Amino acid sequence: MSETDAVLDLHDRHTRGEPLSDDEQARLAAWYAAEDAAEALLLGGLASPAQDDHLRARVDASVAQLVTMSQQIQTLVAQNEALRHEIAVLQELVRRRVAPAAA
Repeated sequence: MSETDAVLDLHDRHTRGEPLSDDEQARLAAWYAAEDAAEALLLGGLASPAQDDHLRARVDASVAQLVTMSQQIQTLVAQNEALRHEIAVLQELVRRRVAPAAA
């Protein structure tokens, strides 16, 4: 079995919750670190500062849109609460008018 296969086997065992010896855990941790480093190198070359700025601008615009929508929702909630109160008052008036007529 190659070293890669052995480490993949350790990874498989670890993800299934099987116990690993201290040595196996150390080998697996070293492999994870190496894989993370390789991935960081690969991904580090993909993003440019201009892309970062563009993404930040999109995130900022999305946050602004969320703030606006949140404010609109809060306004609607307040309006709904006012309408509920008005409906309750009107229902009470109707009950008062209907109750004496029924008696």
